[in-house]
Amino acid sequence: MSTVQQPGQVQPKNGTGTAALVLGILAVVFAFIPLVGIVLGPIFGLIAIILGILGMKRANARVASNKGASIAGLVLGIIGVVIAIIAAVIASAVVASVDEAVESAAPSSSATAAPAQETQDVLVNSCTPGEFGQVSADLTVTNSDDAARSYLITVSVNGPDGNRLAEANAAANSIAPGQVAQVQAIGSITDPPAELTCVVANVSSS
Repeated sequence: MSTVQQPGQVQPKNGTGTAALVLGILAVVFAFIPLVGIVLGPIFGLIAIILGILGMKRANARVASNKGASIAGLVLGIIGVVIAIIAAVIASAVVASVDEAVESAAPSSSATAAPAQETQDVLVNSCTPGEFGQVSADLTVTNSDDAARSYLITVSVNGPDGNRLAEANAAANSIAPGQVAQVQAIGSITDPPAELTCVVANVSSS
């Protein structure tokens, strides 16, 4: 039996509530999709929230008859936005941890080497592990300045893989202009490998 519309009866305008429900569902679905959901989840969710509120107002004004769909769209829109925000925070934390892991895993020999202009007066002649957990590096220091200078030298002791295992330090005091001095940098190391490489890490002079 068909329903006959009475004269003057207004057809319910349920499009807003229905659209809110559809967009709310899309917001939740897209929120779980990596990368894409971070963008589309909040967009669909915010639109669903707005349409859900408008749909509820229409239903309260008896212009629409699907208040339940409007409420569902509003709730799903909020859930979609929240999930997308959580996913964005997690993705940002994962990217930051991956970058940190890559930086820590990179060989540190290049990072410990001082710029050439700071080390041009210092030359590493040898890098030798000694007894009692010591390591020594024989250095040649040449004062290329036109005034007497004193040097404080830090040497990075690296393993075969280029990772820094220890530091050795040396001082060369009051070297006259053009004078060459032989000094030894001394450091401590536990269980040194058979092969060591010493790199000048820092030089300060005064």
